[in-house]
Amino acid sequence: MAPEHSATWEAYLQQTLGDFWQVLGTVSGEGTAAQLQIYSSDQTCLINASLAVMGDRWENAIANRLSVSTGI
Repeated sequence: MAPEHSATWEAYLQQTLGDFWQVLGTVSGEGTAAQLQIYSSDQTCLINASLAVMGDRWENAIANRLSVSTGI
């Protein structure tokens, strides 16, 4: 979500869920440089992944799997 909407969204979550939610990570950068970062509760970075690479893997997952299975 756009940073300018995060305060409203977090206020809604707090009102609705109380202490049963937390921010898990952030997306930084734009375009092909965008990165997804997921953190543990003590703010240790668990995942730092390129959104472009993740998108490519998702878009090509079936074709890649079929080529491995069939040898195409």
